[in-house]
Amino acid sequence: LDFDVWHLRALNRDFFFMPDHIMVYDGAQIGGLNYGTLNVSTNKEVTQARGDATRTHDSKVVGTTYRFVNNDGSPDRRFNNNIEIPLIEYGVLDFRGGGLNLTLFVSDQKRAFQAPRELTALQDLARRPVRKVAEQRRAEAGARREVQKEAVMTVVLDALSCVMFADGHASKQELARIHQLMQRLRAPWNEEQIDAKIQEFQTRLKADGFETILEDVCNRTSAIKEPRQTDAVARCLDHVMKADGEIRKEERQVRDRILAVFSSEAERS
Repeated sequence: LDFDVWHLRALNRDFFFMPDHIMVYDGAQIGGLNYGTLNVSTNKEVTQARGDATRTHDSKVVGTTYRFVNNDGSPDRRFNNNIEIPLIEYGVLDFRGGGLNLTLFVSDQKRAFQAPRELTALQDLARRPVRKVAEQRRAEAGARREVQKEAVMTVVLDALSCVMFADGHASKQELARIHQLMQRLRAPWNEEQIDAKIQEFQTRLKADGFETILEDVCNRTSAIKEPRQTDAVARCLDHVMKADGEIRKEERQVRDRILAVFSSEAERS
């Protein structure tokens, strides 16, 4: 049968979401879970942005605290390094049933709260004839590929915008070149939508600061791993950097920092 299998790795186990059951690999052992025995619940939890809990472009910041606080929650002035720490509200996914006890913390709350509905869809698929399941999974796979393509295009557009705004302003030539490049890459947006996304990027830039935005873009750029794609992104960065006829130091530094992500990922693999 021709269908895409969803994969999740957690607790040193690999979970493969087959059309009629969940296959679990635990080292050399293989087991299975029936969709009918699995329940998914959602909740929210607020935690400090430290350690593995880092602020990302899709996380929801609901407040701030300090590294050292008094009993009333105010900052303890005795410490000079008492930095302000964002409070992030995560979506919490609990998977229970069939021997599975798994909790996931999801920065994108919208996706977290969609999970129970997605599980219900899988449970419905498991009750259908295998041929119907395969057809449904192919259709869903096509939809997921479109979502993944848009996510990659969003990362590329943000990376190009970082180069454009590296020197503090965006020239008409740089903006026009970005439009040309996104059209050449077959991004799923028209010119007005690209302008709106760049405007939204600029709003985030003013709110969070250039360094925070650049770090987030580098983190998301690491998801682009295919050599053909990384080479294309590198060429696009160069085109934007040279668009107005003058390569500034800030632009080159941003471009080099983004490309360093690709080099680091290649060394790991």
